[in-house]
Amino acid sequence: MQPHPLDPHPEVRLVPVSPRVTVAYGPVTGERWQANATIVVGDRATAVVDGMMTPEQTAPVRAEAERLAGGRPVRWLLLTHADPDHVLGRVTFQGAAVVGSARSAATLRDPAVHDAYAGMAARLGGDPASFAMPEVDVAFDARATVDLGGVTLEGVSVGPGHSDSDTLWWCPEERIAWSGDQVFHGAFPLVRTNLENWFAGLDRLAAWGPRVVVPGHGPLAGPEVLDDQRRLLEALATEVGDLLRAGATVDEAVARVRLDAYRDLPMAGERLPLAVRGAAVALGYGAETA
Repeated sequence: MQPHPLDPHPEVRLVPVSPRVTVAYGPVTGERWQANATIVVGDRATAVVDGMMTPEQTAPVRAEAERLAGGRPVRWLLLTHADPDHVLGRVTFQGAAVVGSARSAATLRDPAVHDAYAGMAARLGGDPASFAMPEVDVAFDARATVDLGGVTLEGVSVGPGHSDSDTLWWCPEERIAWSGDQVFHGAFPLVRTNLENWFAGLDRLAAWGPRVVVPGHGPLAGPEVLDDQRRLLEALATEVGDLLRAGATVDEAVARVRLDAYRDLPMAGERLPLAVRGAAVALGYGAETA
């Protein structure tokens, strides 16, 4: 996996993929490529996949979605998961129904999550008095289909993996897949505690045979990005597992893991220690072994 270009782009960039699909690249600040969103325009309705981090980011997405649809408002906001950088811009899409997995719905109902997200929104310049927690209006357990007219979006819940609520979306007419944060293209992933489901999610994405993969973060890619992400996670699991089976504690593994092929990726300095601890839990080594 090659690092993505780190041109500082503080604004959202709109990238047409087809007459029906336009991807909104999240701003790039330092090493951080913020979350992407996507506009999908059907004959009867328009959907946006993911709500980004702030209303300032989603405002140009809504404007472009309405322009592409001849003034028609966005009808659906589809979530790939419930992390704040994918949902806090939801307020921009007033009147749209939010579609997400039951796991996303549960996360967003958690009082502790509410307080954390309200604090984040305030630190990003939002008015605490007017904060409205994003909610899922249409929740599904395993699968969902959203018919936009001439184009459909199919959702599959695969969490927990990167997050507790990972959801993949697929457009068969366009052969475009949305991975959410199961793919960080050109940057080091945020690994928590479940690799098995993450690998299963990558398998599901590959089975669709996409021509384009829209990652949660980073530029558009072909299906080869799925193999790239798998190789990184496998290398992480192998190194961490070898160290722990040889008797290292989790803290020692954090200090000793090299992951030479990936340690120069953007965000690796911040995320590699977290990834080692997450992989240790995924491999059955709890925090008590640290």
